[in-house]
Amino acid sequence: MISVNTLNISQPEVKLLLTDSKDSIDSISNTSTGGIKELLICLNHSRINSISIEKGMLIVESELGGVKRRVGNAENFHLKVQNFELDSSQHDHPFKVEEIKIGFENAEFDLSPAYYMKLAQFSFSYQDSTLYAENFQLTPKLTVKQFAERYPYKKNRMDVNISSLICSAVNFDKLLFQEKIEIGKVDVLDGNAHISKHHTKAWPSRKRFSNPIELLQNAPIATVIQELNIKNTTLIS
Repeated sequence: MISVNTLNISQPEVKLLLTDSKDSIDSISNTSTGGIKELLICLNHSRINSISIEKGMLIVESELGGVKRRVGNAENFHLKVQNFELDSSQHDHPFKVEEIKIGFENAEFDLSPAYYMKLAQFSFSYQDSTLYAENFQLTPKLTVKQFAERYPYKKNRMDVNISSLICSAVNFDKLLFQEKIEIGKVDVLDGNAHISKHHTKAWPSRKRFSNPIELLQNAPIATVIQELNIKNTTLIS
């Protein structure tokens, strides 16, 4: 068992790697063998009262088909963890924690062939079950004409700006331990969405274009949003 009172880290570079692996994440007890299992037994009930990371740089990379590339970055990454305890005997909940806070600023992501995504500010709190994003932007990489030529079967090109995006009653336990996303309410405040429509080729009968709701339903992680509120938002098409 290890006990740590306080751990403070300033100005680190934090890398997050996204992969195309389809392997599920098993519980600690199922994946632990040999020396790793012995190590976990030794670390069982280890406790950290406080972890604090401040003024970090977040770098996001993706690895698809063995090819790695940088897809995003964010400034002023900060993390705070309070009262963390490892309990490897609990298969479904291998650790307990009182609070996890994560935030960053001025984030830019290149996750799609068609769009850039930007966030002026992002934060979430495990204890409050809230997630907040400020100045969310989804910006097309291509002009309307270029978009129509590149994606002949897609009708809509979106340019979205949202001042505030607030998610409440977020079940972080389901995300951490069961790979599910459950959100009680999503509030979209003070935004505008410009959707450019163009005539497209007939979609081949052997294929089918999914709408956003179907894409959400077929997401790799099961996602449930119980309530969606959109206020002071303009839709231009």
